[in-house]
Amino acid sequence: MAHAKNFLTEFDVFDATQWESWLDAALSGNCRVISPERDEALQDYIIRVFKGVPLRQKDIFSQVLSAVITQCPHLESYAERWYILLKIAQVVRPPVQSLLRTMLATGFGNTTVQEMGRETKLQSNLLLVVAKYGVDDWLVEYIWKTSEKNYDDFEYGLLCMRILSWRLDSSCLAYHRNLIPLFKNSLHVAQYQPEFYLVIKRLGCRLVMNWFQTFITKIELFESHSFELWIQGFQVAHLRYKDDPYALSVLAELKARDGRFDINTLSELARVRSEREPDLIPNFMLRIKDTVSWEYDDAMALIAPQFAFPHLHLFRSKSFSAPLEMGSPELELLDRANFLGGHREVGRSPFIQQPTSTVH
Repeated sequence: MAHAKNFLTEFDVFDATQWESWLDAALSGNCRVISPERDEALQDYIIRVFKGVPLRQKDIFSQVLSAVITQCPHLESYAERWYILLKIAQVVRPPVQSLLRTMLATGFGNTTVQEMGRETKLQSNLLLVVAKYGVDDWLVEYIWKTSEKNYDDFEYGLLCMRILSWRLDSSCLAYHRNLIPLFKNSLHVAQYQPEFYLVIKRLGCRLVMNWFQTFITKIELFESHSFELWIQGFQVAHLRYKDDPYALSVLAELKARDGRFDINTLSELARVRSEREPDLIPNFMLRIKDTVSWEYDDAMALIAPQFAFPHLHLFRSKSFSAPLEMGSPELELLDRANFLGGHREVGRSPFIQQPTSTVH
């Protein structure tokens, strides 16, 4: 094990010529891979070597890799070598951005290679390494165009969404117009969930919520099965942010859409009230007014005092259709609403008919 840790020291004194010879030997299969602890692909071994050497050696290696990439023929017979070079370039980022963009634009990504026992194109790896240099308007336009050609490739669509999210704007959200029709099964849902969780982490829940509120009105554009599969992944990704008022607003809207908006949902909304945007929850309640069940009027009566809601007169308050028992979440929420709204007596509510006392 000590040998495995110390073998990198031999690279500390490599010059450009030695790096070039070593890399050529590695790509030709004539390099002894020192990896006693795990099975390791050749590109992963080379990347491990690169990460383990001093900064000066990294600079020399990057220049050598740049020369190797520039000299490698754009032929299908070199597809396996290109596959390895592109994997390495994603980490090293040698100064060959212009060349890689030209390869992307001229369709070299359509070259096929064997990856994990199946035939695949170089397109995803080529696109990913180009994106590592930055996602500008040219690359955004390219992604939209190639998505039309790769219309049935879910993994490629997922990669495009991830790359667009690096811009930290709504580009990756708008891209769902192309991505959602690709959802075909539960595997796609499972693949989407962690990817979109990271999208939310990058962009923030507020931007996603603002997009979703507009987007949800356009569901007729999508085939229902694909849309419902997407909604599953979209919802689960938000569950990890349920302490955020914007994420919770999205989850509550999904419940209202499915007829599952209830008093517990309202309690959650009240719990994470946004101090920065005090109108967030009341505005949400107004938006879903026509999509929820009979509890809505009572819910508005409950939540209005907490948010100094100015539109209470638009809703009629009435008793809950079933008696409220002491200790029930509904009554607890009523008491909290009464207190915040100025009705200090616990257990008494202007929205519930109180029992009359009988004198004996």
